[in-house]
Parts: sequence; C-alpha cells; structure tokens
Amino acid sequence: MCIRDRLKKGLSPVYLISGDEPLLVQECCDQVRKAAKDAGFHDRLTFHADHQLDWNAVGEEFSAMSLFAEKRRIEIHLPTGKLGDGRAVLERVLADPPDDIILVLISARLDAAETRRKWYKELQGKGVHVPVWPVDADKFQGWLQQRASNRGLSLTRGALAIMSERLEGNLLAASQELDRLSLLANGNTIDEETVCLLYTSDAADDMQCVD
Repeated sequence: MCIRDRLKKGLSPVYLISGDEPLLVQECCDQVRKAAKDAGFHDRLTFHADHQLDWNAVGEEFSAMSLFAEKRRIEIHLPTGKLGDGRAVLERVLADPPDDIILVLISARLDAAETRRKWYKELQGKGVHVPVWPVDADKFQGWLQQRASNRGLSLTRGALAIMSERLEGNLLAASQELDRLSLLANGNTIDEETVCLLYTSDAADDMQCVD
C-alpha cells in the first residue's frame, strides 16, 4: 500500500504501520507525521509498549484535554508486534476515536494472532493499516537504482553491482551510503572507481575494485 496516496484522500484517526524494515517503516511514519502536522496536529506524545508501560495512563491521554486545546499525535511503539495488556485500551479508543487526536501505532511485523483480535477489526473499520514488506533479494539492485535516481544520482551497472553485493539487502545502510555518494558524485555519473572510494579502508577484503 502506498501511504502517500492514502494521505492525499485525507487523514484517518488511526494508523498502524508495521514491518521489519526500519528504514521503510520510518519513512512511512514520517509521511504520516508531516501530513498530520500540516493539518494542525503539532503536539506529539510517544509511548513504548514495554513491560513498564502503564496502559491506563495511555487511555487517560485520549480523554484528557490537551494544553491550549491543541490537536495531538499519540504514537505507540510495539516492538514485539503484540499488544498484550493494551488491547482493552485500544478497543475503547477505536470504538470512538477523538477528533483532536491522531493515533499512530508503530509495530514490528504484526503477530498473526493480533489480526484476529477485536482491536484490529475496529482499526480496520476506523483507520489504515500499512504493512511494510522487505525488499526481495532479487529486487534489491532495482530498489537501489530507484533510490539513487530519486536523489539525482546516476550509477553505472558496475557500481550498482558492487554496492548490491556489499550491502546484502541492508536498506538502512544503502540509504546512508547513497547520502555519502551524493557528496562524492558532484553531479557526475558514479562508476566503480567512485564506489570504491567509499570503501577505501576495506575494499581489498570485501570486494573487487578497479585499480
């Protein structure tokens, strides 16, 4: 699902963004945050659903008036993909979402059992679930090329091959290295030699570079 297209249709009261690719999850969250801020939801409150989280306190936030009646974003991170004690709280919230709050649930890949729970069914009726899937290994080089193009970078086939082998599907590392290449490229096409400059310290061990 393309979250950008959904956001163009207007904001929903709740978003669930789940997956095991930190970079793609983060980028989806950033798009929701920007759209929410543009709509006046400036105040943000963040919870992490670990064993210390008081879910009753979370529930109270949804019934409390925010300072100066500002619209708020409440983000809840679910590192295990399970809600546990938070299910009852979310069921109450999702039954009648407040107008002045946008809820963003940020989760690892959602536990299959959670999709059969009442809270998830409520969410499907009231909000948007954005499952973020990993990039398949055979599509990683194409993904890398597209990301480079989005940054205004042009890479030779050899440069792409070297980077793909080096990065082994690590999307976050790929994004960081494209940022570094942007500084080296200076508007020029990035070839094998330029890529090797990026890895000067360990090129001899990890990959074959031009002399």
